[in-house]
Amino acid sequence: MVRTAYCTVCARTVYLGSGDSEHCPVCSSALLRLPGASDAQDFLGRRIARNETEFRSRNENRQNAALKSGVATARFVCECGSQDCEERLELPLGDYETVRLNPRRFVIVTGHDVAEVEVVVASHGGWSIVEKIGVPGAMAARDDAR
Repeated sequence: MVRTAYCTVCARTVYLGSGDSEHCPVCSSALLRLPGASDAQDFLGRRIARNETEFRSRNENRQNAALKSGVATARFVCECGSQDCEERLELPLGDYETVRLNPRRFVIVTGHDVAEVEVVVASHGGWSIVEKIGVPGAMAARDDAR
């Protein structure tokens, strides 16, 4: 039986056989075990990735406008996977840029994460940084406009 795991350091999906180590074959860090993906989970992950990519595109426009006006912070749209979320978060432009350096990472309101498709990598007051894993992570990297 093949199990799926994820290395949060290398940002790679790893497939493990029955006798394989629970550590990344590239960097040796501990792997995060992923639940077996069903068709429903795969569909959910793809939908969430599309929503988040759309929100991230809006935030890119906000960031560019803020940079042109010379301000240090901006109000960003929560980049969570909920189609109905309209919450905003204010953060320094430099912090948002740091999140954007990794195409698999998104900024969300704390608590808006979906454990099946992402890992919270940092929390800052009312906002968190999540990293997509599995299919949604691959989609986010593929669709990144940068």
